[in-house]
Amino acid sequence: MMTVRGRAAEGDVQLTASQLVACYQRIDHDRMRDLPLRNDALVVEAVGFCHWQGLQLGVMISPWFINLVLVAGAQTDWSSYRPGHKVEYGFPAGCYDFVHSELERFGPIQTCSLMSPVVDIQDQDTARAIAEDVMRLLFEAPQSVELQDAIPKASLYDDSGDNSQSKPKSEVQSPMTRRELLRGRRNVDQ
Repeated sequence: MMTVRGRAAEGDVQLTASQLVACYQRIDHDRMRDLPLRNDALVVEAVGFCHWQGLQLGVMISPWFINLVLVAGAQTDWSSYRPGHKVEYGFPAGCYDFVHSELERFGPIQTCSLMSPVVDIQDQDTARAIAEDVMRLLFEAPQSVELQDAIPKASLYDDSGDNSQSKPKSEVQSPMTRRELLRGRRNVDQ
């Protein structure tokens, strides 16, 4: 399978995930190793990569962040996007902004920051559980009363956590915040 600027021919998600892991491992080794925001309990890992609307989507865990990552498919043209350009994507859980960037030795990607830094994550298993929950919750429309109450009127980047004025389920049109997306499982399970 040949890769051109980060795109695996015919969208092999496992190849894309392994290439992303290799790129972030290189960045970790070359630039992040001695920084205080780095969590030594975590390693670079790709979680849940899948095909989605002609793109490849998954969660990247690193010792300094947990991000949703989009990679262009073979037929996707992101050439008009410049680093820093925001693109909104709609999921069953809501609409979220992704930031376009160029990953060295890989090519164009778009990321949605879930957690950064990740110094409070205890271990790799916890980080992986968060990533798996995010991928599951991203594709679930809010159905339970508990999850309904967790949906604010703010964007993904609002970490205020103020859910006191949540609208009834039928009126809710705003996405979950990062905090709610990450904690959704705990809220529903408690």
